[in-house]
Amino acid sequence: MPMIWLHSLSARDVHRYRGLPIILPIASVENHGVLPLGTDIVFAKCVLQRLRVDVLALPPVPISVSTEHLGTGSTLSISYRVFGEYIHELLTSLIRAVPESPTLVACFHGGSFHVLQPVVRTLRAEGVRVALYTPYPAIERYLRERYDVVYRPIHADPVEASILLACDMNMPYVEEKPIEEVIEVLRRWSRRGLAYSYGYWTWRDIAERYGVATLPASRTLGKELVDVVVSDLETSVREL
Repeated sequence: MPMIWLHSLSARDVHRYRGLPIILPIASVENHGVLPLGTDIVFAKCVLQRLRVDVLALPPVPISVSTEHLGTGSTLSISYRVFGEYIHELLTSLIRAVPESPTLVACFHGGSFHVLQPVVRTLRAEGVRVALYTPYPAIERYLRERYDVVYRPIHADPVEASILLACDMNMPYVEEKPIEEVIEVLRRWSRRGLAYSYGYWTWRDIAERYGVATLPASRTLGKELVDVVVSDLETSVREL
């Protein structure tokens, strides 16, 4: 059975899927340099549509915590407190709407991850079957093991551009290049200090990324990374 969008079911049909895992994806609308503001939304939908496990999925939550990009313009953000309360209420409502189904909160926007952690931990302490997932460690691990590239964070860069190419996104400011050239660009960016840890970086730490006219990207690399994330997410669903 392919992935099913929960919102496409009628109230009469929902009971047939009680106990099936549910994925709640979290995305953002924020400055991604020359990439679309909704890059995280595109990424989330692209991965969900490729899942090969029995699972229900909700549409991505489009607006989350993007405090790190405030000041760049073209960024929508919700405060930490309000977003945390919103997700807690949403998950509580989901438990009532689809009883017996475990939930995986899939965070495709790194800026929201640290806000989601205490929400999920609190619900788990109350006995709720919920877990938190983010795809970026799997991407970093693959780049390191397959291409010997130590690189983070993944934002407004050739990695995201490559993923969007693989998701058939039309982007006027992205230049498709051979995978070898894109890997070399990632190595140069790492050496120049444009790969920061998942600490408390803000847009000022990666401001140079917003000044590029175009980004190089590899459809081949993008397909590899999407496949890696699909497989990684499927494993997390099975472990719920």
